Amino acid sequence: MYKVARPDAIKRMFFSKTLRVSLSWITGLIVGTVIAAGTDISALSLMRQAVFGQVSIVTLFAAAAFPFLLAAYAVFIDRPKLLLPICGIKALCFAFCAYMTAASFGTAGWLVQPLVQFMDLCLIPVLCWFCIRHISGSLNSLKKDILVCAAAVAAAVCMNYFVVSPFLAKLIDI
Repeated sequence: MYKVARPDAIKRMFFSKTLRVSLSWITGLIVGTVIAAGTDISALSLMRQAVFGQVSIVTLFAAAAFPFLLAAYAVFIDRPKLLLPICGIKALCFAFCAYMTAASFGTAGWLVQPLVQFMDLCLIPVLCWFCIRHISGSLNSLKKDILVCAAAVAAAVCMNYFVVSPFLAKLIDI
């Protein structure tokens, strides 16, 4: 007959997967913040110039989709344990950029940082959701989940390119 999983086993399995991804994420945030805090002050001017640079929509899409492509590939080649370093490195990069942006813009950092990292703020929950669903190596809904992630990436990139970036440019020009 069919074996039915007990609700406590399902809860334990979910919390175990969530806990592993969360610990990887928190570790990445801490390491990224520590690295950014120890960075030389001359790097702040580089961060400031990055905000003023023009980026094409293709480059934005490639940068936003890269972690998802790595995560999908890790699941596809049956190496779901690679999802933890992918989450950790994404968190490290996010924390580093957040710290450097906030530090380079001083008292206006709280306003500029979320606008500069708008795509990341939108896509981080989607990446964590994907990693939690596939950390066990399940290929059951991989295609559907990849389509959901691709739609989220496309929506975030378009929103960033057509709404947030022009607003940020006008805000900084004032």
